[in-house]
Amino acid sequence: MSDSVPAEQKKQRKESEIKAIVANMDTLDLKLNPTPSKRYSDKLPNNTYFMLYRNYQSRQPVFKEEFGNKYHGDLKSYIKYLSEKYPIL
Repeated sequence: MSDSVPAEQKKQRKESEIKAIVANMDTLDLKLNPTPSKRYSDKLPNNTYFMLYRNYQSRQPVFKEEFGNKYHGDLKSYIKYLSEKYPIL
């Protein structure tokens, strides 16, 4: 949005866009949490959440290539590799 748009209007649009994204989370097929949008029913996610999400999404092609080419679809081997490369601290 341009600088001429009032701050309150920007804030309202941002909230509306975030609510739309949260509502669409429920279209994902997640077994552990079938309704992820309920997590944000009281408080919407902040900018940090979206920056982390964007960073994660930007790495998807790398993961897909490694999984397919280097590990030939062997999920157990790929998970073992990732857990060694990115250990939980």
